[in-house]
Amino acid sequence: MANNQQKVFAMALILIAVVSGFIGAGEWKSADADDFHLEWMVDGSSLNIKVSAPTEGWVSVGFDPTNKMKDANIIIGYVKDGTVVIEDHFGKGQISHRNDESLNGSDDVINKSGTERNRVTELSFTIPLDSGDPNDRVLVEGQTYKVIFASHSKDRITMKHNRRTSGEITL
Repeated sequence: MANNQQKVFAMALILIAVVSGFIGAGEWKSADADDFHLEWMVDGSSLNIKVSAPTEGWVSVGFDPTNKMKDANIIIGYVKDGTVVIEDHFGKGQISHRNDESLNGSDDVINKSGTERNRVTELSFTIPLDSGDPNDRVLVEGQTYKVIFASHSKDRITMKHNRRTSGEITL
């Protein structure tokens, strides 16, 4: 009888962890590129992301560019006085990007949050693997993608980055 109670208790703890989000459908993976840190987890048809860099300004991550920034799905944001601003951008050219909504696309970023502590800005958000927006790249679990990172010491996202790097991840 005690053994069955232990099993029921263990199952209840697992159920609580799943419902609370402590255990998700996938597992968190991480990668570092210079001073940028990226964590991601595929969860069904969504991609949960955390990106951070040593800055008190904006941070960005871009997925699957064709040439420099061109064609990348870029998520850029900052935290100022406790307020989080995260925008969905598209790599319009090799060295330019614009807000998806200004290009007749949509802001497909949800679960936006962030922190700024000890001179490190971290953004957390969720994007669909396939939003249907022509300004977003379709991402497929198991595929390898180039990822671009950038940051600036100021919160104004229209300012050109003063740090950038790139890497590859497999979803």
